[in-house]
Amino acid sequence: MNGVPPELVPLLAVWASCLYMPFAVALYVYFKRHPSLRHRMPTGTAIAGACATVFCLTQPLCVLYGAEMDCGLALVVLQVSCATSSFALVWTAFTVLVLYGITEIIASPTSVPLERAALWTSFRGMIIPTVQIPVGICASITWNLPQIILLTLHSDEIGSLTYAECVQLPLHTTQSVVQIVQALVLVLTFLYVAYQLRSTLDTFRLRRCFTRTSLYMLLLGVFAVIDVLIETVVSLAAYHITELLWTLALQGVVIFNILLPLIGAFRGRHQVQRIRGSVSPQVNLDTYLQIAECFDNFLDYCNEAQDSTGIAMLQAWQACVAFHHAASPYNVVEFYQLFVASGGAGSIHAVLDDEMRRMYAKRVQHLKKKTLLTPRAIKVVPLASSGDIHFYQPLRHELINKLVTCQLRGYEKHELGKDWLAFHTRRRSIHSLEYVQRVATRSILDTDTGNSKSPSKQLQPTPSMLLSSLAASSNPLPNLETQSVQHDDYCILFWILTAKCLEFPAKTTPQGHVRHVVSCQARRRSRL
Repeated sequence: MNGVPPELVPLLAVWASCLYMPFAVALYVYFKRHPSLRHRMPTGTAIAGACATVFCLTQPLCVLYGAEMDCGLALVVLQVSCATSSFALVWTAFTVLVLYGITEIIASPTSVPLERAALWTSFRGMIIPTVQIPVGICASITWNLPQIILLTLHSDEIGSLTYAECVQLPLHTTQSVVQIVQALVLVLTFLYVAYQLRSTLDTFRLRRCFTRTSLYMLLLGVFAVIDVLIETVVSLAAYHITELLWTLALQGVVIFNILLPLIGAFRGRHQVQRIRGSVSPQVNLDTYLQIAECFDNFLDYCNEAQDSTGIAMLQAWQACVAFHHAASPYNVVEFYQLFVASGGAGSIHAVLDDEMRRMYAKRVQHLKKKTLLTPRAIKVVPLASSGDIHFYQPLRHELINKLVTCQLRGYEKHELGKDWLAFHTRRRSIHSLEYVQRVATRSILDTDTGNSKSPSKQLQPTPSMLLSSLAASSNPLPNLETQSVQHDDYCILFWILTAKCLEFPAKTTPQGHVRHVVSCQARRRSRL
């Protein structure tokens, strides 16, 4: 750093630490469809991060080359990028708060107080893109108006000045005061949003992210106050402490809301299936048992309860998973003789229904006939590759259904089952978020609509959105793939979007509003 004054070294060091920011924002936009990022309203977060990047990379350069930079251009870029970044982040956070609030109503419509439901439904437009985007743009322009008006009124005065000369004017002091007041308002609002999220399940650690961002900003604000107090005794203007603190503050937008979530998504790249939503206890239990530690916990519970049937079903399920991944040491017939046929070492023959037994007996017999060399030759035992890897998938689904029906209730009440309850609740919460975003908001920016035609990725409404595995496990689904459609879910959703709760007495419930809306629809159709 030859030729650079020592006083500027800290500011340039901070500038160098910001060089990663454009790459982090670009990666965040590229991976915004990732399951752990798409429910964070990534488009709005990326806009905030992009504006923060512009400010952080421009501010130190304006200080270093201030004698050569045009004052008006520099002030416009700095003031607009700073105000837009912080406002976009708070706007996005408030949108997330409304999304989680409406998800709470969808997930548990009978337990949400009417006043709280009315509050969230009054802001329902915040999660509808056709409302959220135009209103957000208008609000952002309004938020920038004070700075724009100040620059417009003094355009003649700063027209021929450089940035180094501008910062000596009273205009710059006025702009700094406005900027500080706006920042304080936004930080307090951001902290309020984080506080309001306290009652919701922090599925993607958004509450922690918002809280850390707010506290980080407040900490830098404390340092700014200390700097002002020190300035009364010793002049530190040569070190540009104010510019340094503003750069660090805007860098926090990217660190806490973009960089750390990206790192978390990278670390969990092999566990994507765990952060996909599902309300079915069968689907969630199947995913849960694929985690080695969780499988061992369930197996230990069955051993402790001396449940030989549960142990046999778990071992057979594990063998089905290995067969499906072509990692089984058994071929088709050996698998059948060991687990399905009566008399096998790990037989679950007594647990299976007659229909399942007959189906596999016929399929294995048919497969044996296809592998005969000659009519009188010895039968050639088929290898696992001779049959479809999905050969034992129906058995796998049946075993999961049996485990949910017979063993899961006891496991949930046991100490070892606490992690299952947390896992199941989290997956159901994610499902509720996906349900609201895809069905209610019809979001085209922050939901994965590109693969909506894929049957494996389509989301269907489910019989119950209550975050309790006990309620769902009492009525198991016939298999892992089919889920029944409940009309009440659509009714509740219609009630939310029309905000009918605002027109009814306080003692009525969301379900009552739904019945009223449905009856109105029926009368309207009868007239037609």
